[in-house]
This record gives sequence, structure tokens and C-alpha cells, in this order.
Amino acid sequence: MSGLEVANNFLPLITIPYIVRVIGAEYFGLVSFAQAFVIFFNVFVKYGFDYSATRDISVKRDRQDELSRIVSLVFGAKLIFLIISTIIFLIIVLSVPRFSGDVLLYLYTYLLVVGTAMFPTWLFQGMEKLTSSALFNFIIKAGFTASIFIFIREEAHYLYIPLINGLGQTVVGLVALIYALKIFRIRLIIPPWKEIAETIKRGWTVFASMLVINLYTTSNALLLGLIAGNIYVGYFAAAEKVVRAMQSLLLMPLSQTLYPHIGKTLHTAYDKGINLLKRLTFIVGGVTLLASIVVFLLANIVVLTIFGDGFEETVAVLKILVFITFIKGVGNVFSVQGLLNLKMDRAFFVITGMGAAMSIMLNVLLIPHLFEIGTALAWLSSELFITLASFYVLYRAGINLIDVSVIGSMVRVSK
Repeated sequence: MSGLEVANNFLPLITIPYIVRVIGAEYFGLVSFAQAFVIFFNVFVKYGFDYSATRDISVKRDRQDELSRIVSLVFGAKLIFLIISTIIFLIIVLSVPRFSGDVLLYLYTYLLVVGTAMFPTWLFQGMEKLTSSALFNFIIKAGFTASIFIFIREEAHYLYIPLINGLGQTVVGLVALIYALKIFRIRLIIPPWKEIAETIKRGWTVFASMLVINLYTTSNALLLGLIAGNIYVGYFAAAEKVVRAMQSLLLMPLSQTLYPHIGKTLHTAYDKGINLLKRLTFIVGGVTLLASIVVFLLANIVVLTIFGDGFEETVAVLKILVFITFIKGVGNVFSVQGLLNLKMDRAFFVITGMGAAMSIMLNVLLIPHLFEIGTALAWLSSELFITLASFYVLYRAGINLIDVSVIGSMVRVSK
């Protein structure tokens, strides 16, 4: 998984230096703004099934009829969400002046939502076959990388970026779906509306949590664009892409592969599962802290190499955002791996909701004065709050994941 994620994140980093030099910081900011807007519809269509459905499948994957039933219910719900999402999206884009001036840009970017609706990440995760999911993602990234160098030749070609990305996601999403249904021997049925409604109701808390998480992460670029302008989104988005590449490389393989495993372990051997979470806290914390310090020290070189002239303002943003990798890494162990797998969905929702409210408030207060720096500080502060609050909730429940005693056992095992 880590090897595939290296490839998946290395490929976009090849294209970014080329893209920003061809289309410039302002159009790069506009494309990033459109992506930030569309991500909210992406979250709606996913509905948190990457966690709630994964959790159900990991427990019932050995029962074929039950597995087919869960998959059918999830796809039924996703189809409903996609229809609703598309209607709302078209109303906003066609009627609001801020969006109607770039209709094609938003329509092309929306193809990502269609592709995401079809891509069965949650099914691969629940069956613990994440290598297949990563391979399909690699195909998308490889195709996107090659197409960028072929079709993006001048500033006006910025529209091709979301079109290439969206078409790739849609085609590969459909192929991945057909492949998953075949290898897992899934028999899709038309489930009763009552059962679909129950599935939606059961996943509501996780969905609401995912929505507010994206509210405080994605809304950063959205609010920055609305308040300050596209050029500042470009400076911020450049640093954000570096940080998200770090997170995908260091955190995503661990998070995706361990989530169903930890959930099943906690279900069958609770103490063993808690001990695994304690070990994970120190492993993830140590690796991400070291990586954050290295990128902080090399921030100037990283920005100059990847983005070139015109992105000097990105250096300060990167030095702030880089430590989110460490904070979010430990926070993921506390919240996603811990709270969600322990079925503390309500606590997870409340914490992320408070973090989102804090982020929006700080953005509104700081952006008019500090621009992209204000947005970076708002994101860092909200992530720190969510991590500390998640630890506190677990601690109050008698679960202390910062248990220094596990370090000794880890050292003995390594020997």
C-alpha cells in the first residue's frame, strides 16, 4: 500500500510544476477553488460509507448473502444521493454569478463526484483488499499525468485539467465497480426503500462527521477565494497539495488498511485492539513528526523546486501547514481508528462539529487581515483542537492511548 501511495502521490507532483508554470497562480487558484466547491457534493455522495459500510462489511464479509445485501443497500443510497446532489449542483452553478461565469469549469470538475459514487473504496476496505483499490487509483493518476503533458499547452487550457481528471475518475470508477462485484461474487438486488432508508439513518452520524470534517478542511480554500480572491487560493493550495501528498503517503495506507482490522480486533479481542491503538499512536506520531520537521526545514527548497517563481508566499504557508501531518496523524488514531471503531459516533460528530465551527470562525476573522496565512492558522488550530478533544473523550472513557509503557514492549519485540 505504501509503495502504491508513493506512486499515486509522486505522479501528481510531477505535473504540478508544469501546470503552475503554464497556467499561472491565478488560474491554479481558480481550479483549486472549483475543486473545493465540488468536494462538498463528493462528501454527500460518499455519505461516510467509507467508514460505516466498511465497518459492517469487515464483520459480515464471510456471509455471502449478507454481504450482497449490504452492498446493494449502499449502492441504492449512493444513487439517490447522486441524483439529489446533481440537481442542487446545477441550480447553484447556473444561478449564482460567482459560478455561472465558469460553468464548464464546474461541470468538468463535477465528474469527480460521478466517479466517486461508482468507486467502491468502502467495499475494498471492508474486504481488506486495499491493494486493488490503490492499483485502480494508480491507473487514474498515471493517465492524468500523461494527459496533462499532452493537452495542457497554454494558459487557456486550464479547463482541460478538471476534464481529464473527472473523465479518468469516472471511467476507472466504473471498471473498479465491475471488478469488485465479480471478484467478491456480489449479487446486486433492488432493496426495499425501507431498508435503504434504514441504512441512511444508521450512517447519518458518520456522514455528518465527515461533512463537518470537510467543512473545516475544504472550506478553507472556498472561504479564502470568496473573501480574498483566486490568487491567494493559489498560494494556499500550493502548500496544501504538498501537505496532502505527505498525508496520503504517510497516513492513508495505514488508516485504510488498519481501520477494518482494528474494528474486527476490538470486536473479537478488545484488550488486544486497545493495545494496538496504543502502539499505533507512537508509531504514527514518531514518523509524522520527523517528516514534518524535515519538510519545515526544507520548505524554501520544496516550494522553489515544485512551484518556481511567483509562489514565494507559499513558503510561510507550508511551514505552518506541514505540522498538520503530525497533528492529524495522531488525531486519526484517536478519532477514526479509536472513536469510530469503538462506535463512539456521537462523540466523533460533536468534536468534529466544534472543530468545523472553530475553523470557519477563525477563517472569517483572520482572512481579511492575514489572507492565506490566516487560513493556514485556522486549519492548524482546528486540527489541534480535534486531536486533543478526541484524546480527552477516550481518556474519560478509561482509554489512555498515550501509554509510555508500550514503548518498552515495542522495543523488545523489535529485538
